Amino acid sequence: MLYADLEIRIVASDSQDGTEGYRVELTLDQGQEFGPGFARKDGVTTFDATGAETKQAYGERLFEALFADPKIKSGWDRARGQNPRRRIRLRIDPELSELHPIQWELLRAPSDDSAQLSLQAATPFSRYLPQEWQPGTAVLERPIKVLVAVANPSDLADWKLQAVDAKTEYESLLAATADIKDEDGAPAIRFDLLPHPCTLDAIRDALKQGYHVLHFIGH
Repeated sequence: MLYADLEIRIVASDSQDGTEGYRVELTLDQGQEFGPGFARKDGVTTFDATGAETKQAYGERLFEALFADPKIKSGWDRARGQNPRRRIRLRIDPELSELHPIQWELLRAPSDDSAQLSLQAATPFSRYLPQEWQPGTAVLERPIKVLVAVANPSDLADWKLQAVDAKTEYESLLAATADIKDEDGAPAIRFDLLPHPCTLDAIRDALKQGYHVLHFIGH
């Protein structure tokens, strides 16, 4: 099944009416451009897990703030209409440090009855910071070898952080990808759990064994 590539870019800017905001631009398949427009800065806030707002309500509020400008919302609607399956990539300029902690993965279109964008098979979601590096090529080898590193230091309580259950996290990964098979029916992804303790040296030594992906879990 073919996917279109939809890139959402957020850069620092002042809106045309003098109100400070974030400039937003959309590009579909590296050719079709939408915008620019401006996101509502007051609506782009982090999720408060201790508050009354649900994750669903937060995701919808964040979506409405990001696509507040009619030009950007129109571009989103057109891209969605042209390509139901879209790889959505959010690019945030490095200097916008206040946007890094935002839970963008909870984005959810208010008019969509499905789950948040990042959980829909039709809209795989990722975000990145632009850097001066050459991106790699697709991993064609099967199975894709994933090293799972779970950092669970003994002093987490001193930092008032909850311990991470490595076994549960590992089993969740296996369950979430159980249906991903190769053409011959074999598992397309192999997960290996890094033995405790999870240290930088241990991760570095394990990666030398030829893993394609490092999946890190920790605070």
